[in-house]
Amino acid sequence: MGKNMMNQTTLNKFMQEIEQLNLDEKLSLSKHLIKNVQLQKYLDIINNNKDKLLKICSHYGAYNIHLIKSEQIDFLVTLEENRSLLDLGGLLMELRALLNYDLNLISEGGLKPEDKEKLLKEAILL
Repeated sequence: MGKNMMNQTTLNKFMQEIEQLNLDEKLSLSKHLIKNVQLQKYLDIINNNKDKLLKICSHYGAYNIHLIKSEQIDFLVTLEENRSLLDLGGLLMELRALLNYDLNLISEGGLKPEDKEKLLKEAILL
């Protein structure tokens, strides 16, 4: 019961702070919250389809699958040496179909080392 009371107190404080915002700030906050809810929905879909996702990646020779959560959802992958852009394209199409989301797919091989290091700091290995 104490936990629920704490949550209600926090919610009340949050609502009071929202009331102090001007219209533009409220619109900006609303857009941010909606985007986060949508991202969470797709993260749940990814978790529920993780085995299928990894099987599809394996089929196309992709490994070291990292989820990058920013403005949208992206995947950073490493491709086996004998794979081509056709494999990357096929993987992208199948992942988009599986997740019903217009995600981006980034190949580790095409990144500068400093960009790769930066992405990997925020990435989640699947």
